[in-house]
Amino acid sequence: MLNNSIIHLVGFPGTGKLTIAKELAKQSGARLVDAHKINNLLFSLIPLDGKTKIPPQVWEEIDKIYDSVLDTIRSSSPADWSFIFTNYLVDGIDDEWAHYKRIKKVATDRGGNYYMVRLTITPEALAQRVGNDDRRANFKTTDVAGILKQHAEKEVLMPEQDDLLESLDVSETSAEEVAGIIIHKIRERDLEK
Repeated sequence: MLNNSIIHLVGFPGTGKLTIAKELAKQSGARLVDAHKINNLLFSLIPLDGKTKIPPQVWEEIDKIYDSVLDTIRSSSPADWSFIFTNYLVDGIDDEWAHYKRIKKVATDRGGNYYMVRLTITPEALAQRVGNDDRRANFKTTDVAGILKQHAEKEVLMPEQDDLLESLDVSETSAEEVAGIIIHKIRERDLEK
């Protein structure tokens, strides 16, 4: 079991962040803080079709909820608890860097460890997953063409060197295997300290 750690899974929509995070929580005992669980509080209040851009003011309100979640973890969660965060963060965008840094700061403020895992995927596997109808029910994008365009033009955020635990291609790897790899890498990193 993990002790006082934050594992931050980042990847394109459709890479399986939530599925992997659930398995990782099961294997590690960490608590899951899924971005969509936070986002969906507000997404359920506006018309979304999986393709239309979300208004900027909604993202501003989501940030307020995120701040409350982070403040609660920082101030009220037991010191030995660990957390798994999921996000789609793009390299080269200041707001995305700020989001990564504020999650990392919670780990630092708690005197814990922060590990980012970049989840990568082939365009073929991504297209298959994003087109899945289950995504629409969870207010997730189903715009295959839009996500493939982002995948071709953008990179998932690359953190500071010490924060990157691993970059994993999840195109053909099960959630159970990915979770096992992450836990193994954390144990290796902890032994090096």
